[in-house]
Amino acid sequence: MKEIILSVLREVACDNTGTCQINLQAEGAREMIATALEKELQVYVMNLVEDIVTPQKPYKHPKIN
Repeated sequence: MKEIILSVLREVACDNTGTCQINLQAEGAREMIATALEKELQVYVMNLVEDIVTPQKPYKHPKIN
């Protein structure tokens, strides 16, 4: 999940501003980030649920740091 968040932050800041900086005090910027994160995390969660409900192979729990 961390990789997804970092990727979305890079994409939102660098692709939209050209300077890899974004003003998090701006409501529009926060909304843009939240929308992009939601889209990517929905895919991640749907795949996770599908893997749990219909496993193709034995599931190993990920290590949490």
